[in-house]
Amino acid sequence: STKDSLRPYRSGFVFSFFNSTSWMVVLGTPAVLLAESLGANTFEVGLLYSFVFLLLPVQVLATATLPRFGYKKQVIFAWTARTIFLLVPLYIAISKPPAHDSKLVKWFLVSMFCFCVFRSIGTSAMQPWLFDLIPDKLKARYFSTDMAVINVAGVIALVFCSLTFKWMESYEAFTVQYLFALVGAIMCVIGLAKLPNVAKPESFGPLRIIKEGPKLLFRPGNFRRYLVLSLIWIVSGSAVIPFSIYYLKAEVGLSQTSIVLFTAIQSL
Repeated sequence: STKDSLRPYRSGFVFSFFNSTSWMVVLGTPAVLLAESLGANTFEVGLLYSFVFLLLPVQVLATATLPRFGYKKQVIFAWTARTIFLLVPLYIAISKPPAHDSKLVKWFLVSMFCFCVFRSIGTSAMQPWLFDLIPDKLKARYFSTDMAVINVAGVIALVFCSLTFKWMESYEAFTVQYLFALVGAIMCVIGLAKLPNVAKPESFGPLRIIKEGPKLLFRPGNFRRYLVLSLIWIVSGSAVIPFSIYYLKAEVGLSQTSIVLFTAIQSL
């Protein structure tokens, strides 16, 4: 029956698929390789990869605007705005800078910082929107299917990027990859626009976030145990990927094709 089907929510899978493909380019292995090609040092590479984590407070505070704008409007605005900042690395790739350029590295970092700011604003609404939208009896099926879609899309994107490095010169490959990411970002917005809307949450005030938020971190219970496990996972694993990529390229001298293919195997 329609009530037991995920069909009404398949636009969410469209969003997840293309969001994963663009994410793998914009803040994955290709982004680290582009930064290294421009002459970024290890601090700049680490900074690039840490923007998502550094801007988590923005994601929390952005929940305060949900009662005013609603889930759907805030997510679509944020995902549309972040797409604009993909034009900066695309321009850098098209321009094919002849040598290392610290100015271009700074432009790249600023554009990715802005990308992550709007990503944080949108992410604050995405999961609550889906939790209100998906019926309880379909939540497990939806989110497990969604995770499978994300992982498959990520591997596809990485294999695609690996092939572009194999068949093209470095900056031509980056150009194709960021065009690929730009198309994916646009498809994300289309997928979001087709998802049904839900009622706005009740107003709870930004001060409540500041007052009651810390209590969730220290109150004994399942959430705190989940939080501790998440922190261990993030702290121990997040730095491995960017610095492994940087090491393999700058120190070992492996080809970009091999490095991206290794990342695809890791994701698989």
